Amino acid sequence: MSVPARTDVRHPVLWAVLCSALLVAGYAAAPLRRGSLPLVVVLVVVLAGVVAVPFLFLRRRALVTSDRPLVDAAVTVALMLVTLVVGFLSIYATMARTGRHLPGLDTKVDAVYFTVTTLATVGFGDIHAASEPARVVVTIQMLFDLTVVAVAARLLFGVAQARRTTRAAS
Repeated sequence: MSVPARTDVRHPVLWAVLCSALLVAGYAAAPLRRGSLPLVVVLVVVLAGVVAVPFLFLRRRALVTSDRPLVDAAVTVALMLVTLVVGFLSIYATMARTGRHLPGLDTKVDAVYFTVTTLATVGFGDIHAASEPARVVVTIQMLFDLTVVAVAARLLFGVAQARRTTRAAS
């Protein structure tokens, strides 16, 4: 008698919600002050390099044997997006403390709004990069948005689809 494939998706979704909530709570509680930008940038880069990139490759390997590859791929991509957004909004909120980099960005909520409008390529123009350092960071975010997210999604969903095909054939 064969063991039926696991169809319960609550575990990975709850895990993604918990991780996302912790990231958002960390952002909300973080004291982003004037002069802390170098520290925030270093933390974001370290987290991306030490946590996000290895996480992507670990998830890719796990998808090869997953019972629910599409759900696991979607959860992984969602967590990567939350990590990307929290990283950039932390940088923007810290840059805004000087008042000259991002006019109109006065609160942490403004930073969320600006980050998401940049990610979505909407760019309403009410908050904009007014200094060269701010333009560099926004440009980096746009490059991340276009390449890293697209490549990660393609990689994860490609592996998930291959796993799904393999499972269907057996």
